[in-house]
Amino acid sequence: MKAALGGVKFEHKKHATERAPSCDVCHHASRPEKPSAVPQQACSACHTTVAALPMKTKLQAAFHNPTAAQGACIDCHKAQNAQGKKAPVKCLDCHKKENS
Repeated sequence: MKAALGGVKFEHKKHATERAPSCDVCHHASRPEKPSAVPQQACSACHTTVAALPMKTKLQAAFHNPTAAQGACIDCHKAQNAQGKKAPVKCLDCHKKENS
C-alpha cells in the first residue's frame, strides 16, 4: 500500500550524521511480546500496515498520528525548529509523490 500523500524518502545517513540523535530515539528496545531478531531491524518488521497481534501500533502510527500532530518524526522536527534548525513540518515536505 502506498502512502496517500506519497512516500517518504528517509535518509538514514543524513539523520545519523547531521542531526546525530542517539540511535535509541528511533530504534527502541523490543518488547517482550515481540522480541527483535536483530539489534536494529526495520520498523516494518514489527509495525505492519495493519497492526497484527501482539503489536498494537501500526506502521504509520509508529511515525505519527493520522493528523501528524504528534509522533516520533514530527515531534523531532518540531524540536529541531524550536532550536533554530530547519526541519520540515508540513506533510508535503516529507511526503512526495516521486518517492512512491
